[in-house]
Parts: sequence; structure tokens; C-alpha cells
Amino acid sequence: MNKEISETQTAGERLEFEKYYGWYLLSIKPNAYRLAEENLARQGFSVFSPKHNSTKKKGSRFVNHLQPLFPGYLFAEVSKSSPEVKVLNSTRGVNKIISFTDRYYPLKNSLVEKLRLHCDADDVFSHKFSFKLGDTVKIEHGPFTSFLGKIITAKSSLRVQVLLEFLSFNAKTEISTSNISLISR
Repeated sequence: MNKEISETQTAGERLEFEKYYGWYLLSIKPNAYRLAEENLARQGFSVFSPKHNSTKKKGSRFVNHLQPLFPGYLFAEVSKSSPEVKVLNSTRGVNKIISFTDRYYPLKNSLVEKLRLHCDADDVFSHKFSFKLGDTVKIEHGPFTSFLGKIITAKSSLRVQVLLEFLSFNAKTEISTSNISLISR
């Protein structure tokens, strides 16, 4: 049921509905991202599902693919042109609205806006950190996926040299900063 703001509504009813405008975090049913996104968009909700590039080993090959930045969750925006908040819970593919009380409150807009600033047009998240010498990093892409290492030199803001430890063997490799994530300083 689409609740439209009409001239017959009182100012109090309009304000009551308007305080629910904003972004909501939704728990998604297993393997139902596409189903949830399609159904939410069909109902008039804006959907934001940030993704990131991931490398997995399949057999003897490494395969890059997109996966959700927050597995099992996505964001939906309730606005003047979309249905009421409670409709989100009954959307196919959606498990429930994340809430800590029996009422639904939107997230701070700045949270979603900051996330969107780090995403491209396809909602692919790109993290840009300024790494320092001695930082412990995790390799996210390529043949050394999931290995941990320490930054020993910075060639530029785009490439660093990482010392990897294999059992009792140390190896140096040069890698793009877009392929690593910070673990600790």
C-alpha cells in the first residue's frame, strides 16, 4: 500500500511520515540480493548495495569477482515517492529491517553519503589508504590473496613493497595499494 502525501492529510500526519524518510539497513535472505534489489526498485525504493572486488582460487586459477561489501545486508531509501517503511519487511528477498527497538528509525544520511563517496557508478567500493612503513596488510587480489605482510618501502602512493612470510621463508613483492587492505599499524 503506497502512502502518498495528499492535501487531505493533516500536518501532524505528514510530519509523522516524514520523520521516517531516509536510509534503512536491511537484512537479506540467503542468496537473494538480486531478488531483493529488483523488488525494492520495482516498489519505488532507492537501493544501495556496495560491492568490492575479491579474488578466489578455483582449481589452479585465480578468479576476480564482485561480492557484497556487507554480506547479507543492503540499504534502502524511503522517500516521498516510495511506500511506507513497514513495506520493506514484506518485500521478497528481504528478511527484515535492522532495528534495535520495536520502531524503525533511519540511519544518519551522512553514513550512507560517506560510503557512496568511496563507490563508483556501479556501487563498487574502492578504499584508498595512506599506508606507512611497518603497517601490516592483507593482500586482497592476485596469487598471494589472503597472505599477510608488512610494508617495507613505498614506491609511490600507488605501489608498495611488502615482506611476506611463508613458514620460515621471507619474500619481497611489489604490489598495487588497490590490492591490499590495512590490518594494523
